[in-house]
Amino acid sequence: INKSDRPGADQTQRDLEQMLELSEIASGAWRPMIVRTTGTTGEGVAELWQAITAHREHSTKDGSLAKRREQRLRNELRAIIERRLEDRAREVCTGARWDAIQNEVLSHLRDPLDAADEMLAGIL
Repeated sequence: INKSDRPGADQTQRDLEQMLELSEIASGAWRPMIVRTTGTTGEGVAELWQAITAHREHSTKDGSLAKRREQRLRNELRAIIERRLEDRAREVCTGARWDAIQNEVLSHLRDPLDAADEMLAGIL
C-alpha cells in the first residue's frame, strides 16, 4: 500500500486483508503479502523489497515463474504468427476484397469461417 501515511490507508489494508481471506488460495500457493510504504520518506521500502524477493524465491522453487515465462513466450509466438498471417492475407486478398468479405460477415451474409478460408486461400 503506497502512500500509507495518508487517510484511508488503514481501511485499504483491512479491505485487502479481507479480500485475501475470502480468496481461495491453494495449499502451498503464494499468499500475497500486504506491505505499507511511503514513497516520500522511504518507509517500508526495505520490507517491500523483502516481500518481492520472497515472492521471487517462492515462484522459482514451485516452478510458477518458469511456467509464467513459458506461457508468455507461447503467447508472444502466437501473436507474431497471427500478425504475420494477417499481414500476408492482406497482401493476397486486396483491400477492396478484404473489406467486402468483412462487410459480408458483419451483415450476416457469410459465416466467419468461410470468410477466413477465402481470405487465407492464397497463403495456406
